[in-house]
Amino acid sequence: MFTRPIAVIIFYLMPIMLAASSPSEWDKLFVLAQQHCIRASQLERTTILGQPLNFEDKVLVVVKEQWPQSHMKNQPGTLICLYDKRSGDTEIQEAVSGMDQQTQ
Repeated sequence: MFTRPIAVIIFYLMPIMLAASSPSEWDKLFVLAQQHCIRASQLERTTILGQPLNFEDKVLVVVKEQWPQSHMKNQPGTLICLYDKRSGDTEIQEAVSGMDQQTQ
């Protein structure tokens, strides 16, 4: 008796639920996370390594760069960035030095 109204409600809500997690929405989120992480790195020559990783409330982005400080002599560096989906805040940490090396 109540199954038909519930089925109708689900049918009409389905496009709304799907739109919230469409590929274009994920792409927008990942681009936003990358932009925030590049800005948070405060460096000019940055490259995003790989694809962002999606977690429940954060997006992980790996940023590769060259350190501009004279004592660093333009050495390559890798940063791990967490972008908070809810607040838009970023947290950056330098990755371990082994990540700068290419694996063969």
